[in-house]
Amino acid sequence: MRQLATLRRRDQIGNFAYLGSTWALIVAAFAVAAEWPRWWVMALAFVVMSSRQQVLLNIEHDCIHASFTRDKRRDRLIGIIAAASPVGSPWYAARARHLAHHRLIATEEDPDRPLHDTSDKASVPALLRYFGLALLGGYAVRVLFSATPSAVPRTEKLRDLRNLALAQVAIWGATWAATGEWWLYLLLWVLPLGTLTTFFHVVRSFVEHAVLTEERPEHDNLLVSIASNPVELALVAPFNMNYHAEHHLYPAVPARRLPDVRAALAATPDPPRLIRSAYLTALLRYAKSLA
Repeated sequence: MRQLATLRRRDQIGNFAYLGSTWALIVAAFAVAAEWPRWWVMALAFVVMSSRQQVLLNIEHDCIHASFTRDKRRDRLIGIIAAASPVGSPWYAARARHLAHHRLIATEEDPDRPLHDTSDKASVPALLRYFGLALLGGYAVRVLFSATPSAVPRTEKLRDLRNLALAQVAIWGATWAATGEWWLYLLLWVLPLGTLTTFFHVVRSFVEHAVLTEERPEHDNLLVSIASNPVELALVAPFNMNYHAEHHLYPAVPARRLPDVRAALAATPDPPRLIRSAYLTALLRYAKSLA
């Protein structure tokens, strides 16, 4: 692709505006819930908070690839302070794991293979159990207590722990001081993070990698993208994370420019990817294939 150099240009103003608006919406959700603590307000704030936590995880992802700004050091600081640590993601361990995933995708050594391996999801009850456990916090517990990749030095592991602790204390303290309610942080930050946010992350990872038998061997590379719809894009794959195949093919291209990559690939004689219509549709299709 000759235009790859153009597509690699960062939209720093747009990225910072997106990050700022994400945190503004988080603050607004806390404020509204504190002012009107009705059940439906809390429920709405819960969903909004989860969707914005998903945004922060995806901004962390762009920072891992040094694609958020034009400076790797700045991307690391933004990724740690404004994205990863607030949502409980250990930056250095997550970076090592994700870059290994890029190198080892479609192999037995892929560290993310358990997220999309179909061998333990080969029946409808097993599939429901897998996603049910994710919704009930099972995946969050697994992330917290899973072994850190051996490629991560001990000093970086300790930094991850320090950064996570400082970020959570800061969010809790700021929320408590601003609203006078100590429990809002637990209800509207920790609970969605351990349930709905991680559930949607597990859904996205599975749908973007799991390939049905009839889709092989053409798609053994597991490069799957999702067309999706506005609701799914807000909750499951904000910040263009549904452009999964395009990202794996050109990981240096910033997230905001992945739609341009799709358009360029669509113009080629043999586009090297599979596009699914929606995350929910793909899950139902997979469940139907098991039945």
